[in-house]
Amino acid sequence: AGVSQSDFDLVATVAAIMKRGPGRPPSLKEVGSADAVFVLGEDPTDTAPMLALALRQSVRQQPIQKAGEARIPEWHDAAVRNLVQDERGPLFVATASATRLDDIAQETYRAAPDDIARLACAVAHELDAKAPAVTDLAEDAVVLAQRIATALRDAEQPVVVAGTGAGSEAVLQAAADVTAALRVARAKKDQPEHSGLSLIVPECNSLGLHLLGCKPLQGAFDQVEQGVCDTVIVVENDLYRRAERARVDAFLEAVAENLIVVDHLLHETAQRARCVLPAATFAETDGTLVNNEGRAQIFYQVLRAKGDIEESWRWLRDSGTAAGHEDLPFLSLASVHRGLAAAHPMFDVDRTEPPSSLRYSKHRVPRGSHRSSGRTAMNAHIDVHEPRLPQPVDSPLAFSMEGHPDRAGPVVASYWAPSWNSVQALNKFQFEVGGALRGGDPGHLLIIPNGSTSKEGPKTKYSKPPKAYKHKSGEWLPVARHHIFGSDELSLHSAPLVERVPQPYVALHSQDAKGLEVEHGNDVQLTIAGVALRLPVRICDELPRGIVGVPVGLPGVGFLDLSSTAAIAKVLQ
Repeated sequence: AGVSQSDFDLVATVAAIMKRGPGRPPSLKEVGSADAVFVLGEDPTDTAPMLALALRQSVRQQPIQKAGEARIPEWHDAAVRNLVQDERGPLFVATASATRLDDIAQETYRAAPDDIARLACAVAHELDAKAPAVTDLAEDAVVLAQRIATALRDAEQPVVVAGTGAGSEAVLQAAADVTAALRVARAKKDQPEHSGLSLIVPECNSLGLHLLGCKPLQGAFDQVEQGVCDTVIVVENDLYRRAERARVDAFLEAVAENLIVVDHLLHETAQRARCVLPAATFAETDGTLVNNEGRAQIFYQVLRAKGDIEESWRWLRDSGTAAGHEDLPFLSLASVHRGLAAAHPMFDVDRTEPPSSLRYSKHRVPRGSHRSSGRTAMNAHIDVHEPRLPQPVDSPLAFSMEGHPDRAGPVVASYWAPSWNSVQALNKFQFEVGGALRGGDPGHLLIIPNGSTSKEGPKTKYSKPPKAYKHKSGEWLPVARHHIFGSDELSLHSAPLVERVPQPYVALHSQDAKGLEVEHGNDVQLTIAGVALRLPVRICDELPRGIVGVPVGLPGVGFLDLSSTAAIAKVLQ
């Protein structure tokens, strides 16, 4: 797995928590229906934007209950909005710096990751006396913990949100403790179990990669250094975003003559390769993603790749065949899925996707709507003749409007109904308005929490609260600051989005900057986990003192292992 040791360990913690099952991972729809939310250490707008939208929808749920009392149907949006005005439900956000959800939050809490975990542990203790108490907690934090516990206990569908963005296992474990304690508290009041724990992972398929049982990138470095292997194939990954530059340089130099990269981006790692094979993007291929809910979902090809471009797995298969492995059985994506299911039974393709042989009345399911026609006109600048449509072997979808529309199944590519010209046509394909699809919701949950059939849930062993963070003279605690544009690799390759990528910086509280005798915009030299950087200062008074905010993934910053125990920042003027 081409990920850093810190990302690997954090995702492993997420997977372990999900398997232990202190709370059920909610879907985005369920998060949007929550009536009390506690966010720990994450700014979902930058790390999980769709989840952030669901959280904005969630703060409307409690006020909307007034609509029912006033006999106003929930679908009457204008009347409901007029009734509730700006009233919002309880949303509590505990992070190291300001978030974009602060404008809808009932209360915010700014602290170092360990102190955020301590607040969460105090909430858990308020919900269940068996959870360890947090000593020497500030009085205002104690009162806040009581208010959060009360809001979560009184809610019908409470949700706790945390993730790997804070780079802290303590925050993840504390979020699990809150959910477990909440489950105990609700069981004592004989309330239905609807509490959820939503954990954000670094990338869209991080959890799926972890479930394959891979090793982190460090293992590849060690094998090359020890002479165990001398050939490296890097698949859709820029290693300079995963490890320290000096370590990656040494690794690539050691295999310079035998470095093969399969990718659709010409990044720095690809530029060092002897051979680069052009891979199809996600929009040009079919595959499976495992989201943060632990749900495996199929995605289908939208665009046809042009030229000598193939899916990465087909390049690997062809390379294996060229190397003499003529018995490779992977002729289609279905055969790859069968092999995957044989090695990892939880990835059972029969439960996650319709077969590529699926037909309705001997016809494929059309990708386009009935209004998408005129292929000759669309390709007139190339050829005025009607081209023959490609026949995909990996999906049941046709590259046209022709075929039998899947009116109910999970492969429906578009929806339309007579006299319905808006998105509300979707209602025609649901059991009820806003309900499940008639053919079933797509995807399959791979992780079944232990004790999920028990009302009390699994036996909970609460974690020990971490010690409070104390600022030492001359040292600062670095925390990650994620940006929706810039921290994500693909946004750096899109010209319109690059304009919104912030310039590299280091964030400091004004008092810390004053102590260093620097002002906003001044450059400072800092060292984090042995990596030296020189960056301009950005004054951010929402940061607690003793903490420096470091942007993740921005050009000029490079890889920094901020979750390492050695990640202490030393700032020099």
